[in-house]
Amino acid sequence: MDSKRISYLILKDLFVFEEKIKAGISFEEAIKHFEINNEKLILIPQFNDALVKGGRLSKAATAVAKLLKIVPLIAFDNGVLEKESIGRIFTKSLEKAVADM
Repeated sequence: MDSKRISYLILKDLFVFEEKIKAGISFEEAIKHFEINNEKLILIPQFNDALVKGGRLSKAATAVAKLLKIVPLIAFDNGVLEKESIGRIFTKSLEKAVADM
């Protein structure tokens, strides 16, 4: 079975499922919660070292990003990492991402 979520979101779904069962909702209705994908997860790496080691970013791009204080914002959606946008400073990018949610 292919997973399209990370561990934290799977655990969250299990807790929601458990609460629905405790509330007396039928198993068939409670299990439908797993089919819904309404979570949005944005990854904002403070340092690009892991992106370089994982082959997602070249060393040259990392040097330019560090020089210009560029921060990538990466969306995790349906099991795929995709570029969401870029920011200029880590703390401001983090604040903006939280405000947009």
